[in-house]
Amino acid sequence: MQSPIINRAGQDLAWQFPEVALVLAVRYGENVPLLWGWLAGERPSKKYDRLYVESIGLGIQDSVRQHAARLCSLQREFVAIEQELFDTPLPKGEGILNSATDLKASCPCGNTQTF
Repeated sequence: MQSPIINRAGQDLAWQFPEVALVLAVRYGENVPLLWGWLAGERPSKKYDRLYVESIGLGIQDSVRQHAARLCSLQREFVAIEQELFDTPLPKGEGILNSATDLKASCPCGNTQTF
């Protein structure tokens, strides 16, 4: 579900803010990825503020900010699911489930069925 949104946002960022178009945004713990959070206006970042001021891009459009907000929402859902599955708060830097393969490998039930 995330891939089409990420791909579209990446294509748009290539001309709107090319300095971050290829950044790999990864969630650690309960925080949404910094890039997506910054684009959505949910997380401050002096690094991205500085890069944006110096950018050779044409400027970030609302559609990219909306894609970033969707991705942040999905990441929060993932956190809630992970906490429910493992019945514990996620420590910083752990609990990253980015694919069905990760979920299958982490499942304590031993079920090897592909999700």
